[in-house]
Amino acid sequence: DIKLVHGLSSKITEDVINFKIDMGIVINPIKHPDLIMKSLGTDVVQLWRGTKENFNNCPDSGKAVLICDEKLLQTQTLMKRIKKSGIKYSRIIKSGNLELVTKLTIEGTGIGIIPTSVGKVLGPKKLVLIPKSPRLMAARAIIYRYGNRGVRAVELLYKKIHHALSS
Repeated sequence: DIKLVHGLSSKITEDVINFKIDMGIVINPIKHPDLIMKSLGTDVVQLWRGTKENFNNCPDSGKAVLICDEKLLQTQTLMKRIKKSGIKYSRIIKSGNLELVTKLTIEGTGIGIIPTSVGKVLGPKKLVLIPKSPRLMAARAIIYRYGNRGVRAVELLYKKIHHALSS
């Protein structure tokens, strides 16, 4: 049986270390002596808007709305870079769900801070990159305890996930 657990990378890492879950997919993994980490490539977190520009999603309007998951470290880093870049927004819509952030962005509600991989899956051809906006590279990895090394199910899951993220 497979049970999917969603959460911040730090919490997923903690749960793998503490035997609460067997493996996890995390962003910018932190090395730990009890863990094996296998790369799943990188992702780019950046600013997007829907295909129809309006004052909510135009970075030059001064009335733009920023839509993001403020708990993510990548978002926090990008928000600091946004201030330095001159992109102005008047309000923030916060959601812990990247699918909702993406859907609101597609609908023209505002400018979304979205990982490219999420945008490709949920909004292909429905999102436009904000020109000259800050971006952040994020490493993805699958993590599991050394005790699960060589377990066929773990290796198979890694291969399938790696293939899916590479496609």
